[in-house]
Amino acid sequence: MNGVRLTWENDMGDCTLTRTDDTGTKIFYHGLNAASFTDVNVKENAVYTYQLQANGYLSNGIVVDFSEFQQAEFVGNHNNGCIELTVNSPYMLVQGVQKQIDADVQIIPYISGDKGRILLPVRAVIEEMGGEISWSGDWIIVSIWGRTLKIPIGQLNVFIDGELREVDVAAEIRDNRTFVPIRYIEYLGCTVDWYQKRGQVLICYPQG
Repeated sequence: MNGVRLTWENDMGDCTLTRTDDTGTKIFYHGLNAASFTDVNVKENAVYTYQLQANGYLSNGIVVDFSEFQQAEFVGNHNNGCIELTVNSPYMLVQGVQKQIDADVQIIPYISGDKGRILLPVRAVIEEMGGEISWSGDWIIVSIWGRTLKIPIGQLNVFIDGELREVDVAAEIRDNRTFVPIRYIEYLGCTVDWYQKRGQVLICYPQG
């Protein structure tokens, strides 16, 4: 089951999303900064009502009814997880929960080089998605979902499951941490959305 993905205007600012189920139980997702959110904590036969609140504005209720789905529609699918990062911020939102990226608050996503690419601290993101990071000489190796991404530091290529991919920006070492261009994450099967106006990146990835 893929969950519910909601999108709204980019300039809403900090938002609170309220989910009410068919028993009247409410769950609040606070501090949503990107223009979308995926709720993966849903049940197959439930009915949910969502309302978005920001800057004194309260949206109409959006009703999502899962009772109409047949069981077969859930077989073989994966839930989506979401990680939101902001350029120059030491915090990230993981499933709507704010976490510090690293024990060192200087570890932040940043824009690097003439090409204006966003680089992020790869270990924090990969581990939140359930993967592992290791080193082999000057290479960093990402293992996740049965896939392997090998990243040489300072070189314009990577290997995904042994297949060479050329890139236009290399991974870097900064403050004793490894930073990679955000688009490397897409090689693993993630969806990456960039909201330039707000300097935010939304990574959606498979779970389950």
